[in-house]
Amino acid sequence: MKTRLMLLLAAVATLGLVVAACNTNMNENTNANARAPANANMATPRVEAPTPATGRGQYSEEQAREEREKAKANKETIGQSLDDAWEHFAVADIVIASTAAPHAVVTWARIAPAVARRGGRPLCVLDLAVPRDVEPAVGQLENVFLYDLDDLQAVAGQASAERRAEIPRAEQIVDEEVEHFWAWHDTLAVVPVLKEFRGRMEAVRTAELERVFKQLQHLSPEDRDRLERFSESLLNKFLHEPTLALKREAEAGDGYLLVEALRKLFHLEHGE
Repeated sequence: MKTRLMLLLAAVATLGLVVAACNTNMNENTNANARAPANANMATPRVEAPTPATGRGQYSEEQAREEREKAKANKETIGQSLDDAWEHFAVADIVIASTAAPHAVVTWARIAPAVARRGGRPLCVLDLAVPRDVEPAVGQLENVFLYDLDDLQAVAGQASAERRAEIPRAEQIVDEEVEHFWAWHDTLAVVPVLKEFRGRMEAVRTAELERVFKQLQHLSPEDRDRLERFSESLLNKFLHEPTLALKREAEAGDGYLLVEALRKLFHLEHGE
């Protein structure tokens, strides 16, 4: 089931590439009209009774009779026969043919009059049948772009080659992002240790400042505030370079030993 789904998705993607290629070849100023009616009617070419000697095999009377019965049944179902479909080639932008017919259904003779009435507007014809539904001569009509399964395979191969060419670049992006991730991950171990270390130093600063204030009770509130700010500035400058160095080592993947040394030197409990 999974394999079938993947094949279906690949086929849809490839078909989309062919349609895009067809649209590229077609005039961008072409009026988009009557696409749905054409597709709806071209879904029924299997109702055509086979004609003998088309280079695609001889057909028995029984096969011909079966085709005529299918044509009759489909006409009763959709209210149209294949003969009604050819006129839509005058207004459709894209036609998709995919039938079980053993012979070419869409022929030069059948659609040439309708194509002549298009006024030069491009027409994209996608032949998805095996054997082919569309006569090769159709592609010789003015501004008619004919694509078959061989073209689909060529487009799919080109797209696959382009994707393979991008693999090294994609792998490089992945490697770079993985490296960035691990560098960020390594810094996570540093952050709590640095926080605890700063907290320990702040506690020492506060305790020592309170001890000084008790000895220097004659200081005015303004002097006390100045001394408070001085101690904070001194502590920040003291911790600044060690903090940056530890973060740099952590980003380079070498922060573990420094973290352990910091914990032991200052008797930090984090991680123990």
